[in-house]
Amino acid sequence: MKIDAWDKKIISNLKNDSRQSLSALSKKVGLSKENIHYRLKKYEKNKFIEYVPNVNFSKLGYNYLLINIRTDLNSDKIKKFISKIQNDKKVIWIAIDPIYKIKNFNLSYVLLENDFSGIQNKLTYMNTDKSIEAFTIFLLRNIGMGYNDIYYGHQTDFFEKLGAHRFDNETVSEQEKKLVFKLLENSRIPLTELSDSLKLNPKTVKSKINKLIEEDKIKNFTISLRLDQLDGNFVRITYFADKPDVSREIRALALKYLYETCIISPFFTQKRFLYGRIKNQELLLKFIEKLKNSLGVEIIAAAGDIKILKNKFF
Repeated sequence: MKIDAWDKKIISNLKNDSRQSLSALSKKVGLSKENIHYRLKKYEKNKFIEYVPNVNFSKLGYNYLLINIRTDLNSDKIKKFISKIQNDKKVIWIAIDPIYKIKNFNLSYVLLENDFSGIQNKLTYMNTDKSIEAFTIFLLRNIGMGYNDIYYGHQTDFFEKLGAHRFDNETVSEQEKKLVFKLLENSRIPLTELSDSLKLNPKTVKSKINKLIEEDKIKNFTISLRLDQLDGNFVRITYFADKPDVSREIRALALKYLYETCIISPFFTQKRFLYGRIKNQELLLKFIEKLKNSLGVEIIAAAGDIKILKNKFF
């Protein structure tokens, strides 16, 4: 999808506040409300943009699980499985590698879940009946993100610690969780519509949102994008980091080569998963060489043309 400088201004303002009105956007961007409304509908029609709350779900009592699978993406069973996880409100990221490679995963997703054995049993069953060839489950420790192209004047290095155990003292009601997940569907939803869906008074809903913000459970209302739709190539690099604090250096290096980058770091392993958009194959090879030579990173696998099926955080 092609975007211009006006699109970037709109997207950057939505990154800071995805619930702001068309009138507010019009004043900040310098375009008419009609023009901005037209462009928003274009993003939505192309499923390019998601309006989401910026929330660390660990504070709501959820762990983040990264699940990697190797399978036949064309099988009917897997197509149904992908459709199911796309509709699962607790799945916040899905990416596929359209080109099948032996001994490499081609479907990955991030799930908000605490039932480790239940997920393990389900995937083991799918492995037993040959629906999937192999799988791994990682408990996520942190996510680091950086941007140097799509957003104007936005923080370029964002780091979030994960793990429900970090926030044992946090208390969130089931009603508040339901509210957050409803906002995760579309954070631009009008207050009256949000109230109707939750069967609560609008004042009550507004009060609960303010409380979640005050308690830093919702940091702000923002957006996530299907970055694979933009110019360049969306890639994934799997690597081993020889020291635990190298991810910050890698993000800094990555932003010299990639437009945007996201590093997913699990607990109990030095294996890391880097996703990002890069201009071309030549730059990707240069970046990989820098990773190996400058930072002593061991590259396990690299894949281009990764497709994003769902994105609620990057």
